[in-house]
Amino acid sequence: MRSYRSSPARFRSYRGPAPTYGYYREPPLYGGYYGYYREPPLVGYYGYYREPPLFGDYGDDPEFDIADASAAAGRQASRDLYAKYQSACKGVRVLQRLRKTKLSPLAEERMLEERIAGLPQLFKDLAALGRRALTMTNKEYKKEYAKLVTRLGYPPDIYLGRLDTALAEARCELSFSKWRFAASCDGMEVDDPQYISRRVADHYAQTELGRTLGSLKVTCKGGGRWCDVDYPNDITIRVGFAKVPDSLIAVQVAPRLGPQREYTYSCFKRNLILH
Repeated sequence: MRSYRSSPARFRSYRGPAPTYGYYREPPLYGGYYGYYREPPLVGYYGYYREPPLFGDYGDDPEFDIADASAAAGRQASRDLYAKYQSACKGVRVLQRLRKTKLSPLAEERMLEERIAGLPQLFKDLAALGRRALTMTNKEYKKEYAKLVTRLGYPPDIYLGRLDTALAEARCELSFSKWRFAASCDGMEVDDPQYISRRVADHYAQTELGRTLGSLKVTCKGGGRWCDVDYPNDITIRVGFAKVPDSLIAVQVAPRLGPQREYTYSCFKRNLILH
C-alpha cells in the first residue's frame, strides 16, 4: 500500500486541492488535517474511496490488479502442471504408497527429485547385492535390500522391477506432486475421485432432479476419467474429469438421459465447493 506522500492525488478526493507545504510531510495523527480536516479516517481515502484497495487500482490510477492477476496466474499454473502430469503419467501405473511420515509438499518434491537422480546407482547396488545373495541368509538379504531402497524413500519391501519402469513411475509421482502443490483441491481429483464424484452428483441431483438422494455406490472407470454414482430407483449420475482442473462435468445416464452440466470448483480444507 502506498504512503500518503507518494500519491497526493488521493487528498483531492476529499475537499479542495492537496495541501502544498513544500515537500509532502506525513499528515498529523491527531489535531486536524491542515485546518478543516478533523481527524484521519481509519480506513478510506477522503471521499468515494470507502476503504483502501488491497491491491492497486486506485480509481483512475492505471495500476494492474495484482489480486486478479495472481488468481489467473495460479489457475494457469495449475493447468500447465496438470498437463505435464498427464503427459508424464500416460501409460504409467503408480499405486498409492503409504509412508510412515507424511511429507510436506516441498519435502516430497525434493525426495522424488533425489530418487530420480539416485535410481541408476540404486540399480547398480541392487545388482551387486544380487550377486552376493548366495552368500547371505534370507534375513541378511532383506535387511540389506531394505537399507538400499529406503534411502530413496521407498518402502522396505517394494519390488522395483526395471530401471526404466522405476524412472517413469518416479517422474509421474514428481509431476503429480508438483501439480498437487499448486492445485486448489490438493489433487483429490486423482487421489479421491469417489469423494469428488459423490459431491458433484449429489449437487446435480438436488439442482436438476429436485431430490436429495443418498448414493449407494461409486464406480470409477476409464482410468479415472469418469465415475458413475448410483442412487436408489436405478438413477445413475456420471461425473467426468475431462476438464480438470477448470471444471467438472455431470450428467444423468440412467434410467434416462438428463441434461449435462458443467461446474467450476475449488476446495477449502479439502472440502469441495461448486460454483
